[in-house]
Amino acid sequence: PPMGRRAWAFDVLLAMGAAGLEVSQTFEPERAPPAIAVVLAFVGGAVLVLRRRAPLPPLAVSLVAMLGVAIAGVTPLAIAPLIALYTVATSCERRVSLVALVLAVAVAVVTTLVDPSGDRLLYAILAAASSLVAWGLGVYVQTRRKDRRREREQREAFIERERQQLARLAVHEERAAIAR
Repeated sequence: PPMGRRAWAFDVLLAMGAAGLEVSQTFEPERAPPAIAVVLAFVGGAVLVLRRRAPLPPLAVSLVAMLGVAIAGVTPLAIAPLIALYTVATSCERRVSLVALVLAVAVAVVTTLVDPSGDRLLYAILAAASSLVAWGLGVYVQTRRKDRRREREQREAFIERERQQLARLAVHEERAAIAR
């Protein structure tokens, strides 16, 4: 379905915000980040602008970008892959989103292991937990949307049956009036 202007504007703002946060994370007080880390951080966030049109490619790009940032020796913020994973969970079939979750957790754990700073085990656990939370929220939203859609369809079907019943009664009453 075509996106409205509000949805498009929201996605642009979200992508630019994520890109800005990812890029700002690459800068450290004591040294300038490698240029490749800044570019990858920007791309990893900016790709979110495409998240509603095709949710899987932005997830893949943001995961690879964050891994690249870590390989370049900078600690990534990695908010963009979480947003992309949430989007996959809200818009794709459950088994597709489960595969995406497994890949996201694997890349997040590898990224924390590649990152030279911090407590690797704690960061790996936090990265996996964050991915699980993003996916879980997305699945919850998808389930709620399906429930609301089903309820709306049931209400519409009920209203249609009532309308048909009233039409039949009106026809019956009209026939009875003509017969008298």
